[in-house]
Amino acid sequence: MKKSLSVLALGLLYLIMCKNATSQITVSTRDTSDYPYWIQMMQDPGANYFVTVSAFEKYWKNQPIKRSSGWKVFKRWEYIMKGRISSDGAKPAPDNVYNSWKTFTANNKSVSGSWVSLGPASIPSPGPAGYEGLGRLNVVAFYPTNQNKIYAGSPSGGLWLSGDNGSTWTRTERLMRAI
Repeated sequence: MKKSLSVLALGLLYLIMCKNATSQITVSTRDTSDYPYWIQMMQDPGANYFVTVSAFEKYWKNQPIKRSSGWKVFKRWEYIMKGRISSDGAKPAPDNVYNSWKTFTANNKSVSGSWVSLGPASIPSPGPAGYEGLGRLNVVAFYPTNQNKIYAGSPSGGLWLSGDNGSTWTRTERLMRAI
């Protein structure tokens, strides 16, 4: 009996605390220097970017930056969003990339290419320098006015150029002379 009364009392106390916590947030004067509204504004797709940055700056104006305070997270968000907003500060729709992908796949029935592995097909035995012969490509680019000209860039293999649509490749020594 005592246990059930204790649980009931704790439950009521919890409900009272939750009610008070929500009423404090909604009954505020919305002074951005006293309360970090910028946290909610970051996550609100309808909040203006410039207003959000202003709220952040007002909040942090005379405060020291502390660990786990959200300062660094906001600065990352600000950097990423700066290149994505419109001139009036409107953020892009959250489903913008998804809708663009759906439109692209609807208009382009075949999104796969006709790539063929040219090798090596087996892993060489490790030598003094590691697995020689293996590498990676970081970039493949096609020349805009000549469809037979292809560039391929590798971090340790340099820049490669094909003038016959990928049948043969030559390594270029200087990027500017190859273009």
